[in-house]
Amino acid sequence: GPSDVCAGDGITYFYTVTVNNAGPSDAQAVQVIDNVPSQLTVLTAPAIQILNVDGTVASGASCTFAAPILTCSLGALSGSGTDQRRIIFPFTVASSVRAQTVTNVATVSSPTAEVPGGGFPNTASFSTAICAQADLAIIKTGPVSVIAGSNDVQQFTLAVQNNGLADAYNVTVADANIPTAFFDVIGATSQAGVTCTVVTSISATSVS
Repeated sequence: GPSDVCAGDGITYFYTVTVNNAGPSDAQAVQVIDNVPSQLTVLTAPAIQILNVDGTVASGASCTFAAPILTCSLGALSGSGTDQRRIIFPFTVASSVRAQTVTNVATVSSPTAEVPGGGFPNTASFSTAICAQADLAIIKTGPVSVIAGSNDVQQFTLAVQNNGLADAYNVTVADANIPTAFFDVIGATSQAGVTCTVVTSISATSVS
């Protein structure tokens, strides 16, 4: 799978789980369980594919996904390592996901007994680093001119926007050093859920 992805980039990525049977006997009723990290969104379109070693669609094999578990029934796999199944499933990363590294773990099983000593591992994992990139912008608007001594209440507006791919968390805005010699800040209002604080000193006022 991909070693690096970015939250909110809109790209469809793919993980591939490859299963073969290196034992001398056929493995019956082979099943793969893939614990998909919750930060990844598994897609149903394009469809999850199960392919033979030659790239053709594996007859009778199927997968179901009930978050976060992908379960695939592969049928029988011939022994001696000549038979193979590849499970290919698509996923995206939502803009709300924060930067982190996730690990996808897949396990294969069969009621057919394993060779003494265990042979090859029945569990495989792959780690993917998720980047989260915001791009904050702020615009300040207000009156072009005012009349000194006027009792009219004037208003400055701060507009904040995130132009990045990922959601921005714990965003703060500070409008500092507003000169009290020229402006008397009487308060600050904001959208619902946003708290503003006005702090006034001898020489300046700050809004955050």
